[in-house]
Amino acid sequence: MKPDFIVIGAQKCGTTTLCRELERHPDVGLFPHKETHFFSFRYKRGLEWYEGLFKKLKGTIKGEGSPSYTTGEFSKLAAKRIAADLPDVKMIFIARHPMDRLPSGYTQLFDSGLNPGSFEEELRTSPKLLPASRYYERLQDFYEHIPRESILVMFLEDLKRDYTGELSRMFEFLGVESMPSTSPPLTPQNTRAHKRVDRRLLKRMRERKVFLSLNWLLPRRIKDLLKPLFRKKLAATVEWTPELKRFATDALRPDAERFLEDNGKPHDFWTWE
Repeated sequence: MKPDFIVIGAQKCGTTTLCRELERHPDVGLFPHKETHFFSFRYKRGLEWYEGLFKKLKGTIKGEGSPSYTTGEFSKLAAKRIAADLPDVKMIFIARHPMDRLPSGYTQLFDSGLNPGSFEEELRTSPKLLPASRYYERLQDFYEHIPRESILVMFLEDLKRDYTGELSRMFEFLGVESMPSTSPPLTPQNTRAHKRVDRRLLKRMRERKVFLSLNWLLPRRIKDLLKPLFRKKLAATVEWTPELKRFATDALRPDAERFLEDNGKPHDFWTWE
């Protein structure tokens, strides 16, 4: 069974919050283990394996969330694969100020077990930080293969300002009824404060081929209880020097202004002071 929608990114811009809200909707079957990463680095498992992830999900529409699809490493490849395998799928992309995304993206490197260098070193050299904050470039990779009307672009700043309204817009895009706004907005999900790194035992367990299947079998509430035993809190230092901030601003602002204009936002929607 092919999914009806994918939350494709951007990484560290509120995708976990969107997925939690989709998961709460009675008409939506969301694959509960964000992320499948199928169209990025699990494509060799085959489309049959991927479609099998959605067979037992309940709901009139089904989908998943994998922000790796819009990172600089995978956006071109993922877009081409999605267009070929899921020509009718709808996609959701949420952005935030690209400078604000960088510290969160840096801590994600630790969470992913990549053993990064300093914030400045990674910012200047890593293909995982600046490219993922160039939202215009990343979406152009998708628009080369996929109609614009198949991708809903959202902004984290809008979601914070009008939580119910932005979720209603997302549900309308997916073709399901809006949820009644009787509960307060979710607290921020998967933030820097939530980040942990693997202890030695978990690192060894991840090397086993069966780890992914076993990990997905465990309910989230059980994994949350076990997390302190297998993962320790992350202590990552993020320091902005004036020179480093100028470097990042120069690298991101032109793309950001094109992205804002392309999505009907004024150039001063994000400030750069």
